[in-house]
Amino acid sequence: MEKRPAEDKVNFWTKLIDPKNIYTIEQKLLIIICFGAAMGCSSYMLVEIPFFTFSLDTLYKIWLPISYAYITYLARYKGKFVVPFILLPLNTLSFAIYTWFTEGGPTGISPMMFFNSVVVFSQVVKPKRYPIVAALYILVTVFLTLDYIDYQSINFIALELKEKHRIVLMIAATPFIGFTTSAFRSSLEDHRKKISVQNQSLKESTQKYQDLVESIQDNVFLATLDQNRRFTYLSPSVKHILGYEQDELHSFDDILIEKFVFGGLNFKSEVEVKGKNGQQLFLNIRIYKHIHENKLIGYECVVQDVTSRVIHERSYEKTIKEQKELNELKSKFLSMVTHQFRTPLSVIQTSVDLIRIRVRKLAIQNLNIDKNTNQIYQALEQLINLMDNLLTLNKIEANKIKFSPSVIDFPELVEKIIGQYKLIQTNGQQVELKIEGEPKPVLMDEKLMENVVSNLISNALKYSKGKQNPISEIMYDEDQLVFKVTDYGIGISESDIPNLFQPFFRANNTDHIKGTGVGLSVVKEFVDIHHGDIQVESEMNKQTTFTLKFPYLEGQKN
Repeated sequence: MEKRPAEDKVNFWTKLIDPKNIYTIEQKLLIIICFGAAMGCSSYMLVEIPFFTFSLDTLYKIWLPISYAYITYLARYKGKFVVPFILLPLNTLSFAIYTWFTEGGPTGISPMMFFNSVVVFSQVVKPKRYPIVAALYILVTVFLTLDYIDYQSINFIALELKEKHRIVLMIAATPFIGFTTSAFRSSLEDHRKKISVQNQSLKESTQKYQDLVESIQDNVFLATLDQNRRFTYLSPSVKHILGYEQDELHSFDDILIEKFVFGGLNFKSEVEVKGKNGQQLFLNIRIYKHIHENKLIGYECVVQDVTSRVIHERSYEKTIKEQKELNELKSKFLSMVTHQFRTPLSVIQTSVDLIRIRVRKLAIQNLNIDKNTNQIYQALEQLINLMDNLLTLNKIEANKIKFSPSVIDFPELVEKIIGQYKLIQTNGQQVELKIEGEPKPVLMDEKLMENVVSNLISNALKYSKGKQNPISEIMYDEDQLVFKVTDYGIGISESDIPNLFQPFFRANNTDHIKGTGVGLSVVKEFVDIHHGDIQVESEMNKQTTFTLKFPYLEGQKN
């Protein structure tokens, strides 16, 4: 920015008075006074030279300009202030005394010179030492007054009123003026020190902030814009992110693929940009408007490179979409396959039933027909259960399970399912049922619970062939219905239990037994739908117990 003439003049006088820039404003004023006094006294001395006679008066007139010039020299060129400037108030005091004797005492300019002298003293001497100066001025002015009236009080009474006022004012007001000036100077110095400390603190904070900003080399850069949205500052990390030097970019328009609108007072936007090498990048821009006196000054921006996150999110969204399409395809395939299988299986099942009826009517014996038809019927039941479980699992994954609870007689439901499995067992094995407590109706989806009980009973029989009969227990506790199914078969290893309810998972010791690993995952889902809980306890080659707990309806708890 081009400097104005007024600024040039100020800088000229500042450099002339204080070239090293080490003094306060008050000290610079004293230097100006010294310089002016030296010039004035020198001019007066030159005028008086033709009339000089060797006397103390002549020596004093020579001393004054030399002392003022010496003070100015030391202050300006040597950077010394306090010691040489003691001469300045002494000079003004001596000049005041000189004018007292030469200009008619209180009637001349001496009182004014005393005021001037004490003001200069108050600027040089530290405030805590000023009382000594005040006492000195009182003694000097009192002594001069006594000398003026020849130490006779009657002479003071005889003075004119104007002279009396000047003497009293000089004795009383001179120290007071000095005290006031010294106090003002002290307050000013304290204020200046506070401002200096604040400026230093601000400077240090600004430097720390600047160092922090300059040291950022990660995926963030800072920017400031003027009211025309042109960059006024870019942190060095912009090169790391975009590849541009700080002075190569002028505004966001230089890199934006699509422009965005600068919104409210504080806002953010995720934009697509082009780097210097043409690479596609994504930036998250947080913009803060700088408002002063209801006027837009500019913008401050924090810009973060979010390219990796955006690419990852888009890849994730694409994967989710493909997974969804795959699940839909799988659901359609399972639905189609199971429905296609149901028709021939139903035909086979009906044919087996007809063969059984025909055999009984003809009373055919010793052909093991009943045994063979039971095996066919059992295999059909397994296939039908498998398809039902696959369809159910598919509905669970698609969140299409319909939950229609009603009050049911749970023991009756369990007895019915046990009876169905009793009919198809060829080895005489059956499930025993025990009931404890007073039966209570519970709110359940009967169709879902039939699936749960059927899967547990089927597994108990399947994994304990040739062993003790499985036992099912229904217990009506005070707060919940408990249903247990215990078999004494091959058991489940401790390491397999955590994965037991995962779809298609089968325990390590079940390879020789047919199964799909679907049933228990369906059981777990249906128990959860009923807000129930299922737990497993097992000991290898001894027994396995599945424990289901269901809460009662409100009002059924005792």
